Amino acid sequence: MAKKKRSKLSSVTYQHLNIQGFSDSKFDLIENLLESDDNCSKIFCISETHLNSAKPDDLYRIRNYALYRKDRSKAWGKAKGGGLLVYVPSHIPSEEVSRSETNTHCETLWLKLRFGIRKVLLGLLYRSPDSNAFDTEFLFNHVDEVLTKHSDCDFVISGDINIDISNAFSPYYRHIHRLMDNFDLVDKVVGPTRVAHRSTKSGLVSCSATKIDIMLCSPASDYSACPAEDVYYSDHRLCFAKANYKAAVPTHETVCFRLWSHTPEEKFLQLVSQVAEKYAVIDSEDVSSVIGSFVADLTQVVDECFPKRSRRVRRTEPPWMNSEVKTLIKNKDDAYRRKCQSRGTP
Repeated sequence: MAKKKRSKLSSVTYQHLNIQGFSDSKFDLIENLLESDDNCSKIFCISETHLNSAKPDDLYRIRNYALYRKDRSKAWGKAKGGGLLVYVPSHIPSEEVSRSETNTHCETLWLKLRFGIRKVLLGLLYRSPDSNAFDTEFLFNHVDEVLTKHSDCDFVISGDINIDISNAFSPYYRHIHRLMDNFDLVDKVVGPTRVAHRSTKSGLVSCSATKIDIMLCSPASDYSACPAEDVYYSDHRLCFAKANYKAAVPTHETVCFRLWSHTPEEKFLQLVSQVAEKYAVIDSEDVSSVIGSFVADLTQVVDECFPKRSRRVRRTEPPWMNSEVKTLIKNKDDAYRRKCQSRGTP
């Protein structure tokens, strides 16, 4: 009886970083980090992206990863700051289930992930340092409501809440610990998550270490604690939690491309000219809004003229698999085939 071939399995790692502005150079670093993971086993959460509608999703997509994003609401009053983003390997079933839509200084993004019969509720939180008592109370009431609604799931809650959970004298310390007690959540980050250095008037340098970034997990026994790691492009540390369950490693990947020959060049240039004429004269003083609308209109033209398509292909071959090796393999296969065909021939 032939043995059933089992798919390769890989450990899952949850990561979070307050990136303090998702610039092009920082995106390149994150893209290299995720694409270098052959097993596609990292679920990467980012807070404080500082993105807005002028920066479309296509600028931040990473091959073989689904992107979930929530920009800061204009109701905040501050144009810059905040923003949440999550990268989930595309072979892991995922969907957005909730997000906070208020004018408070807090943001949340909730996803449901599936690993076979195991369901995981992943939450990403950001609480601004400007948050007052009302904002903070709303945030924790919202989190309590979402966790109660999805009580059949594992919980992984990451983010930057600007509450030092290691200091009992920290403002709102009781809020986070009450939540942890109510839902059996354990923080899996080892050590401080932000170390700030400040120079005093006397020339001395003071240092403050706080634990304001979280990776709360439940059931705690299914997640391993990891030390926070320094990164040079943020003064927050990269936080980890390793899950003690496995996810299948994909044997294929999805390649996205555009059909560049779908539309005649003349029609494309005509549509682009129409967009250019629309924005030739701008009356609005809100430059960011105008740029966002312009990018959206231009993207719509590109999508209409050169539609996207996707195709499943086998995962990238190892670097040593060059044309010479392929030729040798083909010669070996041909020789073996001739041997099989010549059996019984005198």
